[in-house]
Amino acid sequence: MGKAETQKVHETMLAALSSGDMAAMAGCFAEDAVWHLPGTNPMIAGDHKGRDAVLEFLGTAAEYSQGTFRLEPIAFAYTDDHAFAWQRITAERDGRMLDETEAIVFEVRNGVVTEVWHRPEGDKLDRFFV
Repeated sequence: MGKAETQKVHETMLAALSSGDMAAMAGCFAEDAVWHLPGTNPMIAGDHKGRDAVLEFLGTAAEYSQGTFRLEPIAFAYTDDHAFAWQRITAERDGRMLDETEAIVFEVRNGVVTEVWHRPEGDKLDRFFV
């Protein structure tokens, strides 16, 4: 794969996430994909192993924010097999606000995301998902 293909996979995934299209999201991830999210919150933190676990994690996050989840891209960079994202995430639930900047690295192989390293800002995600 080249940079253009990696970018296309990443952009397709972002569009599916923004529209809530879980079928399109499923097509973006390898069956054995892993999403690493540090933290201590049992609702979202940990290694989400397998496409189904990744989609469940993303669905839980979207559902918990009651439709208020917003992703604001700040910068992206691409190599032949990685997408690097710097982005702002906002959400609201029961009067609590999430507003954080985070870095995410996506490994892309054979046209699908195989591994994700998610680096949120401090413990803001842990505190939001209670």
